[in-house]
Amino acid sequence: MLENSTHGLTLLDAAHTVVVVGEEHHQAVLAPWAPVGDGQPRHVAVELRPAPITVGADAGRPGVEVLLDGWRVGELAPLMAERYLPHVHDLLGSGGRPAAVALVAHGPHGDLEIELRLPDVTEHATTALHAVRPAHEFAPVPRPRDRRVPYLVGGGVLALLLVVGATVAGGREDDDGWTRPAASPTTSVRPSPTLIPTVPASVTPDPIAEQVVADVARTRPRAAVPVTPAPAPAVPAPAPAPAPVEVQPSTSAAAPTEDGDQVDLFPVRPNPPGSTSSTPPTCAPAQDPPC
Repeated sequence: MLENSTHGLTLLDAAHTVVVVGEEHHQAVLAPWAPVGDGQPRHVAVELRPAPITVGADAGRPGVEVLLDGWRVGELAPLMAERYLPHVHDLLGSGGRPAAVALVAHGPHGDLEIELRLPDVTEHATTALHAVRPAHEFAPVPRPRDRRVPYLVGGGVLALLLVVGATVAGGREDDDGWTRPAASPTTSVRPSPTLIPTVPASVTPDPIAEQVVADVARTRPRAAVPVTPAPAPAVPAPAPAPAPVEVQPSTSAAAPTEDGDQVDLFPVRPNPPGSTSSTPPTCAPAQDPPC
């Protein structure tokens, strides 16, 4: 059981013991991890990172340093650094942080020493290296949101609007072709005859088409045709009554002729023999009725 955090570290298999050198220069960092009580070594996780060698005749050459909680506590010997440095680079290139299990204990001279547990290496070191997953799982990193989603949603909405607009436009064209029925006039209207399409003799009629035409003719509203009533005959104005003519009683009347002579219009009829001539009485004054 490790006594420090392994968050973000990739632990390697603990197969072989590898000695760390240069720990005598970092006793102050190792002091908090010194064994206590029964003197058993402390188990901690240390990180491995590429760094130049600082000890011995190989100083300056590429090597591997050892970090405990971010603090340097030593480095691998030149031979071990040469073996494990390719593995460290491979893990760093894949996004991992190579780490190993370390034992902190007192050495023969009383100083604190570190021993690492690293995997076995062969000629093909990279394939032999095995990374151990940490004991506890971490929450997965949320995936970035797909930037195409807003564009897809906007395209879908635009397509829906186009479909609705085309549907409404088609409905308006149908409405333009349909004649709205006129208001019913107050006078009686003779129904218009129903137009039945004629089928040419050479074409065999389709019963389904005939049924559809009949249904349309039956259900389609008929336009009312207003009838204008015939105008009443003109009544001629009555002729003016003739003025009354006053006729004066007269036994004879004479009309002038072209020669100036008078012609008796009503000649005096002679009395027959044996009759007595009588003269009508003369009324006086003239306004009184005849006597």
